[in-house]
Amino acid sequence: MSLINSLVQFVAGTKAVASEVNSNFETLRTGHNDQEARISTVEGAYVKKDGTVAMAGALNMGSHKITALTNGADTNDAVNKGQLDTKAELAGASTQVFEAADGSTGKQVVNISQFVNSLAASGYHKLPSGLIIQWQKETSIAGLTYRTVTFPISFPTAVVAILPSRVLNYAASLVGVITVDPTNTTLSGTRIGNCDNASADAYIVSIGY
Repeated sequence: MSLINSLVQFVAGTKAVASEVNSNFETLRTGHNDQEARISTVEGAYVKKDGTVAMAGALNMGSHKITALTNGADTNDAVNKGQLDTKAELAGASTQVFEAADGSTGKQVVNISQFVNSLAASGYHKLPSGLIIQWQKETSIAGLTYRTVTFPISFPTAVVAILPSRVLNYAASLVGVITVDPTNTTLSGTRIGNCDNASADAYIVSIGY
């Protein structure tokens, strides 16, 4: 009994079970506690293979990569390269059509719907900035008379320029001039004058916003 007592160190008020005693009748409790502490430390620092323990801190992958990542589906899921490639579809020389909201300031992208136009003989082109360029042709303006003309569309705010141009007519005088009457210019039209004795045609370009 004295031999056993010298090999097994019992603590008063405690007992050792078979799993805590080795072949030399030495208690393994101290070592067992140390292992539990180490396991606890490892679990707190790394993610278990089954993902049941959240990782704390950063994970340095170095030159390694995560493989066989399932497609992310929920908001907080990671996505894989295949999902990104499918979404972007911009690899190599391929092209992709994107939808963009109306750009309005700074470096924002504008979309094609912001370029409104009518390519008729009397037409217009609206730019995203709000500038409008219009064109039209007036025919058979009697000599030495004025004619009130209507723009293809009305300018919303202001008219900044009207550029009339007389159509050359070899059968008539070549010194004729088409003029613009600024006092009779509105957002919807203007008045032009034929300063020649003969009838004339004219092209008119108007700019505003």
